[in-house]
Amino acid sequence: MLGSASSLLRRARHSAGVSQRELARRAGIPPASVSEIETGKRDPTVSTLVRLLRAADRCLTIGPCRWTASAVADEIGSCLRAGREDVAFRLLLEFLDDVRATGDRDLLAMVADPPNGTGMSRFDAFLAALVEHSCAAARTPCPRWTSDPGRFAEPWWFVATMHAPALVDNPISFTRHGVVIGSRGLTRA
Repeated sequence: MLGSASSLLRRARHSAGVSQRELARRAGIPPASVSEIETGKRDPTVSTLVRLLRAADRCLTIGPCRWTASAVADEIGSCLRAGREDVAFRLLLEFLDDVRATGDRDLLAMVADPPNGTGMSRFDAFLAALVEHSCAAARTPCPRWTSDPGRFAEPWWFVATMHAPALVDNPISFTRHGVVIGSRGLTRA
């Protein structure tokens, strides 16, 4: 689940205003299990996650998975704090997939809220560039948060291994934010 269960459970518990111990009591599971799930040390089974969410007065709905820029930034931040830069980068690409699979109206909902910083400027820059690039492609207004000072990589982040070709082929939104990936770097098999 790439840590998404931990983030989901943590947000549900906070919005319910209960402690981990109280949530565990309501769900009938050990408090240590709640802590391990929230910190990403353990992925819960679907039935355990459903029980915990119900204990927080929430429900789990199965449908198309759509990240928001805000949620993906929080999850990336968690991955980076855990030293999982590789997973954080995969989350950016998953978000790109979600953005490409959505309609224009849904795109605005996915990117409207300003995300928190991830703790690493290059990931903040990449997310802002991705949103700006996607909005331009959809001919949709770009949210103002993408131009905030903390949304630019300094020094530039050369994601691509071949710098010169990638720079020539780099989408303008990525160049503006100091992220060099090249248009081929945005395609996934």
